[in-house]
Formats: sequence, C-alpha cells, structure tokens
Amino acid sequence: MANSVDRYYQKKKRRKKKIKIVFFGLLFILMMLTLGILSVTVFFNAEEIIVEGNTRYTAKELLEQGELSVGQNLFRLDKFKTIEKMQEFPYVKDVEIDRKLPNTLVVKVIENQPVVWVRTPGGAALLNEEYRVLEVLEVSADAFPEESDLLKEEPKVEISTSKEPAEDEKETKEEEKPQEEPQEEQKEEEKEEEKPKEPHPRLAKIPQLTPLKAEKAEVGEIAQFGEKEQDYTGFLKELYEAISRDEQLQWAKVDQVHFAARYDIRVVYSDRVVIDFGTLDQAETKVELASYLLKDNGTAQTATVDVSDPNRVYYRPKK
Repeated sequence: MANSVDRYYQKKKRRKKKIKIVFFGLLFILMMLTLGILSVTVFFNAEEIIVEGNTRYTAKELLEQGELSVGQNLFRLDKFKTIEKMQEFPYVKDVEIDRKLPNTLVVKVIENQPVVWVRTPGGAALLNEEYRVLEVLEVSADAFPEESDLLKEEPKVEISTSKEPAEDEKETKEEEKPQEEPQEEQKEEEKEEEKPKEPHPRLAKIPQLTPLKAEKAEVGEIAQFGEKEQDYTGFLKELYEAISRDEQLQWAKVDQVHFAARYDIRVVYSDRVVIDFGTLDQAETKVELASYLLKDNGTAQTATVDVSDPNRVYYRPKK
C-alpha cells in the first residue's frame, strides 16, 4: 500500500515538473518572438549613416541610389540589393555595408579607377582594368595626346654607293626652281599651325591603349572591340595587376599600352622606356625582371627593356 502511494506522488511530481518546463519554454519562445518583432520595428533603427571612400559621388547621391535613409531598420535592410543599386554608378566598383549596433550604418565605397583610355568613333572612352566604360568623352581630332614615337619603327633608308647622282636626281634638280618667299601673313599662319595644341585634360595622365579602337562604348558596360582584337583584350587586367603589385614600377608612370597581337605586348614607361613583354606568360616574373633592370639603369635615357624571354633579358639604350 505504501509503495503504491509513493509511486502516485512521484508521478504527480514528474507531471508538475514537465508542466513547468513546457510553461517556461513557451514563455522563453514568446519573449524571443517579442524581442525579434521589436528589433525590426522599434529598436535598431539607423540614426546615422556614414559613407567612406567616395570621391566621384556625394554621400547623398550614393544613399539615394541605394535607397538608404535614416530611420531604416538595420536588420530589415537588404544589403545585396543596396550594393547592386549603387554599382549601377560606373565609378562604383564595390560596396561594403557594416552594421554598428545599436543605430549606425557604415557604407564603404571602393571606386573604379580609369586604367586606360581608348579611341571611339566619337572621341575617347575611359576604361577600368576589366574594360568597363567609366566615361565617354567628346574629343576633337586635334585634342588627342600624341602617341609615343618609341613604338614606331624607324623608316628604312636606302643608301646609294655611287658617287655620281642618278639621272633622275639630276633631272629633278634641273627642274627645281627657287620658290617665292611666303608673305608675312602666311608665315604667321604657319607659325600658329606649328604651335602644339593642348591635349584633352582628362586624357593627359591616363595611358592610351593602342592600336585598339572601341567599336562600341556605353557607360557602365564592357567596351566592344573587333573580332580579331577580342582574343587578347583580357590581358589588360593581368598586366595592370602585375605592375600595381610591384614595389618599383608604378602604373601612374605608364604612358601607353600597346597590344598589337598576343605575342606583341609593349608598354611605354616614364615617356622614355619601352618594356617589351612579348606575351604575358609569366607576367609576374617579367614585371619583376623589368623592375630590376630599371632599378639598375634608371629611366633617364631612352631605352628598350626586353623581357619577352625571362631567361635572356636585355636593357638596350637607344643611340
């Protein structure tokens, strides 16, 4: 009899214990739900939005584009949608959004930089390393910076071993007559024409990509080149990143990037030196070798640095 009574009370205690566990469990869940609802409605609303790293666009422009405003809840914010909206600006490369509880948003903007410019049917386009068009400029024919003469082949001149002038030359000399001197007005006009014209200011400090020309260039889109040129346009990013990582070389000193073919990639550096990469196989190694040669020889004189074969590199001053 005593044993059955004890079992009865033990069962009753266990039942009460289970009821308490269920009760407090439900109470905890209810509290968490209440806290969650309050966190996305009342608490953690943005009272301050800090924008960092922006130089091309104002904080107001970026926030309006990303549909961000004070008062928005930090946890209801769709970060991916906001970043995509901001990246519609051509100069916005990437965006990082950090929540600083309880009420601050930090927007870090990473901007695209114009790496090269390329001619277009109507002027010029500024491109990043992935050929994204950042800006399209209307440039008159006389406002383009001059291409470097260092990449131009010297014309071959035939030398005659004969001491006597050829018959054709004699005839031309006989036919030549002294021309009348131009009038003063004509001389002044010629002097004006000889004056070098200022290149477009936006193109002066950005290397030109030659001999490529963009057939289609729309802001925010990838520039389109000819079918033959599309095969090796992807080399720009590899070349840009390799030079940017080097401690000695600087992309800011690159004047011209020449992609004549997959096996003919050259760079005019510091307006005096041609770096001949050949292909971009082993790009990092070739950049390091070019950097080493220029560190030893400097960039004061006109020269060619040939690193097309990493096993045999040359520094050839131009006579």
